[in-house]
Amino acid sequence: MFDTRFATAGIRRQVPALLVREIGFPQSVRVEFDTITDYFVVIVYLAGCIGFPKREVHGVIKRYSALTDELRSRVPVRIFDMIVHTDNRAKIAQLERWVRSR
Repeated sequence: MFDTRFATAGIRRQVPALLVREIGFPQSVRVEFDTITDYFVVIVYLAGCIGFPKREVHGVIKRYSALTDELRSRVPVRIFDMIVHTDNRAKIAQLERWVRSR
């Protein structure tokens, strides 16, 4: 079972702009809180900002990446893209770079 009520939350535009700027996403990668990965980006960003050890944050990113890869292998691509989106790997890669640079 998967609950997608998160997709209806109203997020102010300043939050995605902050994340794009701070984490350094390229313009081709959007953060609009319409996928679960965007919420994961916020969690990683906040964990980094409040001082979680890089190793722990990096481990969480790796586990999330592995879980999304597993999901990709278990559901049709169309469903995966609705939940996680096609830019998931780009977001994960940039999050990893951001954590390493902190």
